[in-house]
Amino acid sequence: MPLSAYRDSDRTQTAFAKELELNGSPEEKAGRFYCQSPECSASMIFVVSSSSHCAHFRALPSVPHTENCVYGRFSEYDPNKFDERSFDFKNFIQYLDQEQKTPNQQTAGCGSEGLNQNKKPLTTLHQVYGMLKNHDPKERLGGQKVSSMLLDDRSFDEYYDHFYGSHIIEAKVIDRWSFAEERTVPNGVQLNSLEIPERQKYYSKLHLTLRVKGKAIIFSVCFKDAELFETLKNQIKGSNTDYKAFDKPFVVVAGNWKLVPGTHHHYTTVVKNKKQIFCF
Repeated sequence: MPLSAYRDSDRTQTAFAKELELNGSPEEKAGRFYCQSPECSASMIFVVSSSSHCAHFRALPSVPHTENCVYGRFSEYDPNKFDERSFDFKNFIQYLDQEQKTPNQQTAGCGSEGLNQNKKPLTTLHQVYGMLKNHDPKERLGGQKVSSMLLDDRSFDEYYDHFYGSHIIEAKVIDRWSFAEERTVPNGVQLNSLEIPERQKYYSKLHLTLRVKGKAIIFSVCFKDAELFETLKNQIKGSNTDYKAFDKPFVVVAGNWKLVPGTHHHYTTVVKNKKQIFCF
């Protein structure tokens, strides 16, 4: 359930559902809104809060989300259930990077303010992605801009020429060549530059693409666990046999990203465990 949308088709004026519910006029609430994704043509309407959901925006059945729009597939997040105020992105990324579960799992994404006992902490990538995706990129959560935590089609231009470090990315499997069965690290990438133990020389690889208005960023995801790679590959493919058809083509990855040497707009990271990645 998107918590923000654009007021105009040129996507210059943002409307926030919570503010609209509190301060918007009847005419504003009844207006037509537009999807946050720059690649989607969906027309949105404002939906007031109820006992089962918070105020949000919803696509009209007559002008739905396009096939490639994430918002048409992922709409399971409700901010009323989670403690966004205490979220700490750095702590969350550190937790995901740990290969084993730790005693502080329930406070993995929490900052120094502690937990709101009336709401659940954000402890999974699925939950955190839902929070970031349903807030405007310019909003701040836990002291950081949404766009500084999540690279998607909304923050694409901001990071097209300069991207590295700890981020969550949203990208897509394009075709069957996205799965690298040879299990090698990307060409030109030294093992130590990716912080991979030298004794582990071979890795399964997944290539993802984030494309906006004719430009693209490529992500090569290296897997330490071949079984995890195979499981994810099967989830993405599903029962489809077509070369470019997938049940779950969108992939979300949390990692420490580095530029592949000798390339432009091509980045890589290592996934150590299933907490760092999911598809839908």
